Amino acid sequence: MDNVKITYSQLKYLHYINTLSQKGEVSITELSNYMGVSKVSACRAVDKLILKNYAKKDEKRKIILTEYGYDLYKYFKQCADYIAERLVESLKCSSGLAKVDSFNIVCAMSKNNLEKLYEMFVKKEE
Repeated sequence: MDNVKITYSQLKYLHYINTLSQKGEVSITELSNYMGVSKVSACRAVDKLILKNYAKKDEKRKIILTEYGYDLYKYFKQCADYIAERLVESLKCSSGLAKVDSFNIVCAMSKNNLEKLYEMFVKKEE
């Protein structure tokens, strides 16, 4: 991926937008309800995603991931999924906790190490 730095919060929003969009159109209200945050918080977060070209609003003001946003989400999620599997195997922790921790880990990793992780392990498993 490009020289991208993503926060845990941004990755979480991309994840929920992607999840909800598989069930239909995503509005600010649906997103805020699903995430348990205020509409104002969801709106601010989505505006930041739009500024970074990770998401956009269609003509009906529904939120969708851009191609770039989806590719970015998929890249980080694949790396996070790989780490989560290792956490569950090694630490015997719950998959839910491993998922949260793995999202935090990939957001904190350097671009160089994240690319190495992807190339060495994630890409080989595809």
